[in-house]
Parts: sequence; structure tokens; C-alpha cells
Amino acid sequence: MPSLSDHQSGEFVKLLYAGDSGSGKTGSLVSLVKAGYKLRIIDLDNGLDALVNQVKAQCPDKIGSISYETVRDKYKSSPQGMIPSGVPRGMVKTSNLLDKWEDGTIPSQWGQDYVLVLDSLTALGKWSLNWAQAMNPSFKDPRLWYGPAQTAVENLTGNL
Repeated sequence: MPSLSDHQSGEFVKLLYAGDSGSGKTGSLVSLVKAGYKLRIIDLDNGLDALVNQVKAQCPDKIGSISYETVRDKYKSSPQGMIPSGVPRGMVKTSNLLDKWEDGTIPSQWGQDYVLVLDSLTALGKWSLNWAQAMNPSFKDPRLWYGPAQTAVENLTGNL
């Protein structure tokens, strides 16, 4: 049986960083910035304040090493509660950012000094369901939206 010391490790680390909302996941990314990594954040929940505050307090000279793209679906009030306003674009835009970043670079070509952050998986699930509903608005049984929405989330996270 081989020893772990003989293992050929991959060049990149893939990590799912999970925790309760408000537990400090986003703010803790400051440790990566301090270590010299360049962060590229797909901000789905408009919640980067904690990271901004931590970077300004601990390593303000490195704030330029963080790039982000905020992706949100727009909502409006309706008798059914809050519903997407217009065509939901969050899921598609998030998928597109995995192929080409706002500065024209290709995420799959970034080096080991880059960290791609998808914040948060909860919001991605919401955007995915919005997308599935918009693709098939005439479904009589709303449960039929959940399969395509889940498949979209699985495919996107698999692409990561």
C-alpha cells in the first residue's frame, strides 16, 4: 500500500468553504490576501463589507489584489411576494464569468497565485431557480423547476 508521502498532489487546491451565514467566511479571506494571493470574487450576495474592512485594517496595501463582480437578479413586489423583475440573468452571468472574467482573462488560465471565490452557494441556488422558472414559466407543477435548477448548480460547481 502506498504512503501518503508518495501521492502526486494536484497543482491546484479545490475547496468548499461552508459555514453558517455570518460566521466569518468572507472576512476570513483576508488571510489569503495577506499571504499574497489575488482574489477574484463572484459576489452573489452583495456581502463583501467584512472583507473590505479586514483588508483595510490588516493589509491596506493589498486591496488592489482583489477583483470582484457583483451578480444579482432584480426583484419586485407582487401578490405572490418578491419575484424576479424581468429576465433573471444571475445564473447565466455567473456561468459566463467562469469562462471569461471582466478584465478579459480566462479563469482556467490563472496561475496558482489566484483564488476564485463564489460567494455564496445559497444565492447561486436562488439565481438557478429563477433561471429554471424563466426557462419554463408554464409548468403546471412548480416542482418541475427544481430538477433543472439543481442540475445547473451541479454543472456550475463541477466546472469550478
